Amino acid sequence: MKREKWFPKRYQCICSDHFTTDSFEWRWGIRYLKPDAVPTVFLLPTHLQVRIKLVLEVNYLWKVLQLEHSYCRQDVGKAQLWEKISKLQRKIEELEQQEQRTVARLKSMEHLIEQLKQENLISEEKLKVMENCLTTFELTVLQ
Repeated sequence: MKREKWFPKRYQCICSDHFTTDSFEWRWGIRYLKPDAVPTVFLLPTHLQVRIKLVLEVNYLWKVLQLEHSYCRQDVGKAQLWEKISKLQRKIEELEQQEQRTVARLKSMEHLIEQLKQENLISEEKLKVMENCLTTFELTVLQ
């Protein structure tokens, strides 16, 4: 594995000894190699092992640096941002429609109360209670 420009041939493979335990996942009782797993365990001569440790340490430090300074880079792609924008626009449209329906119901209730007043089908006491509730409802909706 420590050969320059080495690529596995069709019938070459790496056994599970070259992967750490966190490189595997269990599904339905079967151990599968994670798609992003990288072989990191090798039995190499000591002069090559030092170099691997340095590379792994640099990689680790780079990951830590990226985590600590994640505010400096953009994690989300443009496509994801546009998707989020379109979802938020749909949500705004839904809320505007909901507001229009609520205002229409409110006007309908006001019209019904006016009809009840004109036809004297409701007592003054009940009328005051309804108007008070309606005013409270209007204030809640308009805020």
